[in-house]
Amino acid sequence: MRKCLLQWKFWLGCLTTILLLSANARAQFSLPKARFVASEAQQFGFDDYRISQWRDNYEVLTFNDSLKQPIPYKSMLRGSVDHVNLVLDKSIDTLSQLRFEIADTNVVLNFTRLSRDTLELELPATDSSYLLKVYYKGELETALNVINFDELTYKVKVIPLSGKFENDSLSHYLNSVYAQAGISLDVSFEKRYKLNSEIDSIFTNPSVNHDQYTEQMIEVRDDYFDQFGKDKGTYYMFIVADFVSPEFEGYMVRNKGVGFVKRTAKDLYYEIAHQFGYGIGQFNDLWKEDGPSKGATQNLMDLQGTHLTYAQWIMIRTNGEMVSFYDDFEDVRANNGIIAYYLWEENKDGTIKVKGDNLLGAVSRPFKRNTYSLYLDIDNFLFYQLFNIGPYSICLLHILSFLVMAISSVWIRRRVVRRVGFIKKRRIFRFITRLTSFGAHAALFWLLFLAVNQGYYMFEVHNGKIDSLEGESLFRTNRELFKNQNLRRQAEDKIGSEVLIKKSNGEWFLEKRKPVLYFTVHEKNGKRTLRFQEDSETLYLPTLNYRRTVQTHYFVYRYYDEKNKLIEERVFNHLGNNISDKLELDDPAERIVLFVNGYRPTSLGGSFEDNFHDLREKGLEFRNSSNVIHSDDRYEYWRPYREIDLKFSKRLNATASYYADGHHSVTTSNHETLIDFTEHSLKYPKRCRNKNRHVCKHQKKGWKWLGLERKVPTYETQPLEPNKKGFIERRDNGKIAGRNLLQLLNEIPSKSDNDTLFIVAHSMGYAYALGIIEEMRGNINFGGFYIIAAENAETGKVREDEWKEIWQFGSDFEAHKKSAPCLLDGIAPQTKAAGLSPRNRIYIPEEYYNRMGFFDSHFVGHYTWIFDIPKDAPGYIEQR
Repeated sequence: MRKCLLQWKFWLGCLTTILLLSANARAQFSLPKARFVASEAQQFGFDDYRISQWRDNYEVLTFNDSLKQPIPYKSMLRGSVDHVNLVLDKSIDTLSQLRFEIADTNVVLNFTRLSRDTLELELPATDSSYLLKVYYKGELETALNVINFDELTYKVKVIPLSGKFENDSLSHYLNSVYAQAGISLDVSFEKRYKLNSEIDSIFTNPSVNHDQYTEQMIEVRDDYFDQFGKDKGTYYMFIVADFVSPEFEGYMVRNKGVGFVKRTAKDLYYEIAHQFGYGIGQFNDLWKEDGPSKGATQNLMDLQGTHLTYAQWIMIRTNGEMVSFYDDFEDVRANNGIIAYYLWEENKDGTIKVKGDNLLGAVSRPFKRNTYSLYLDIDNFLFYQLFNIGPYSICLLHILSFLVMAISSVWIRRRVVRRVGFIKKRRIFRFITRLTSFGAHAALFWLLFLAVNQGYYMFEVHNGKIDSLEGESLFRTNRELFKNQNLRRQAEDKIGSEVLIKKSNGEWFLEKRKPVLYFTVHEKNGKRTLRFQEDSETLYLPTLNYRRTVQTHYFVYRYYDEKNKLIEERVFNHLGNNISDKLELDDPAERIVLFVNGYRPTSLGGSFEDNFHDLREKGLEFRNSSNVIHSDDRYEYWRPYREIDLKFSKRLNATASYYADGHHSVTTSNHETLIDFTEHSLKYPKRCRNKNRHVCKHQKKGWKWLGLERKVPTYETQPLEPNKKGFIERRDNGKIAGRNLLQLLNEIPSKSDNDTLFIVAHSMGYAYALGIIEEMRGNINFGGFYIIAAENAETGKVREDEWKEIWQFGSDFEAHKKSAPCLLDGIAPQTKAAGLSPRNRIYIPEEYYNRMGFFDSHFVGHYTWIFDIPKDAPGYIEQR
């Protein structure tokens, strides 16, 4: 009886719990007397609450009886009208009692009654967004957030690589999808692009993370751009034959401008729209990041459907205007680098092959780098490559070394056992002997392995024939050259040129040349021939009476008439721009702003914390900076975050802006390892909810299971020991970037002397910027230096007196370390830059409490408050 009573109580308790949960669910998800739904006549978008994971994206309407209803969103264009349906409860029969309200004002809306319970409302044309409320008999029934957008237009080019392509209705389809976000796609259809015969038409499988192009995709993109150029701000979609794996129907790297869709996709138009979701919108697969299960929605980023949410509307409008064609893993051609590369093909008589009359195109100029490439001409059988293990080439000498080490290990261990009697008697001693012998010989073999690898470089080709390239085409050699990076050196000591020449018999020859190359153009019987003449360290133009020592690379065409008389000279920079007319122009004073970014996480998250969350999940870092300067925000470090770079450029009245990449591994920071950083970021307390009552002042540290756990002040868990070696590594690499910046600013020799340089450095970029400054000192005037959330600032030293203006912005470590450590910058604990006066340090204002914390105090997008500092106050950046 007692057992039955207990069971009855148990089931009664379960029933009660279910009823309570049901009541709670009813409080959260009510079915009111009215609700808005999408109209079939709508032109733009409608987004209502459908998936539990998206609950926080919606405002909530609370009724008098405590019932709650998520408020849906309706998108429109400013000045346009659109339609939405209002579904009524059947008990609402008297429509005269129905009232609409916008901004606390009654409005009259045109409507059509579609059925007894559904009205189609015509939303009025307005310039601003508004909340539309619906009342019945004075009681609030439902509401709608109407979002009015300015129309944005993005250009799209569709290029078929395979087969015929029906394009009549694609434009209409794409615009019907992206109109939800107030976006118009200007779609143009290019003629079929004939794929280079050396590129496979079947595409290899790309990364499922949509973060990196395959080599094949890069080849197609670059070959197309080389032939037809690229239009700034335009998205490109290539229609391809197929992918190796049937699971891929298309591919586009997130937030990048080039995509690939196979012609035989199940729904071609949908697949193109879907891939543009990755590229234009920076969207991810919907089921990732704790989203709904795969295939559960009709969203564009699921397996089917074209619906876009309100959050996606905002995201695509924010991200779509910046178009980048290169993923974050690849090197991008920049007009700077210590070594300039040239390739051409020669005829039997030594003249350069020219297609048509394109003299400029006959000399290929793929890129610049900071080092020469690396070619080996191995003629010793011990170093012949047998196979590869990862990035390492294994030769016979490696194998012989391993055998010698293995045999010696066994022999030495046995000798030791025989001589030391007690080792033979005890099994544990024999085990320790084996383990010690194995470890010692493994370490010795690794050292010998590295020594053998160094032996390869005895066979490096500095000038001469390259056997590995024999018979290769110019296109394929260009691609091989791109992959051939010399990782032994960070940079060469002197600027120079590397020339690869294909002879008429198919052999390739390497020549290391000086920075200025001279070519002759002879005209005879109406035909022009091109020939390499000489190289030099000076730019000498007798026709212009001009001679200068150079700081960058040039090539010069000297034109001769039929009488072999020099009649004209044209000077080109490495990009192929004719700068002859600029050489004698007056030199106006320029205002140069250089942005130096810090660490770049492997993520496209919307905030610094999102970025590092992805980093922890992927456990991956980008390789260190390539130490070149870009003329745009190559890695989208500044622009997406409230356009902080544009704010600086406007305030400083910049005539030119450049971007340096100060990214280096976490190992160069005070955290020293990615594991330590990850552990620290997970354990460090979040920002306290109550700013007047901090519960973050202490943490437990140590090993609880060993009884060694203790309570310590939270700030002491931060990485406070400066990593001087890592700082110096970043500063030294910054010197290479400084040499490259000098090249850019001195394309016309010695033209930077009267210019003024302003530097904005964030995080790791501070150390890097100091290296750039060392190279620029004496070659340019220093204007302003703006240091934001510097990493390990105390290790670097500034010369305050050489700058007209210098400020360091960041969190206030001393003020908050004991009272509110949750507000401190955990990415880079803030210290004063050596040599800087304390009065030049500016701290995050207290009113920006919600922008402080482990990640937030470091996030560059949160430093727009700098531009709100009043004039004459410390930290004010002077309007130039």
